[in-house]
Amino acid sequence: MFRQVTGRVLVLMALASVATAQQPTSSQPAKPLRVGATMSMTGKAYSLQGGYGREGYLLCEKHVNARGGVLGRPIEFVIYDDE
Repeated sequence: MFRQVTGRVLVLMALASVATAQQPTSSQPAKPLRVGATMSMTGKAYSLQGGYGREGYLLCEKHVNARGGVLGRPIEFVIYDDE
């Protein structure tokens, strides 16, 4: 009985510490959520479509961040040019 109670208390303490560690403080800005994407922006065949795709990602980033981000954190797209 004592082991079960002790185990449950330890689990609750661990969950509480994880939950408080993930919440940013008011003086510390939230780190952005970085999302990776790959687009063909400089190749011969698909550079036109890749440019439009990049603009779409950046428009999405601007729109989501204007509404408060995701889970209270801004998003940032990291776009790689695969040529």
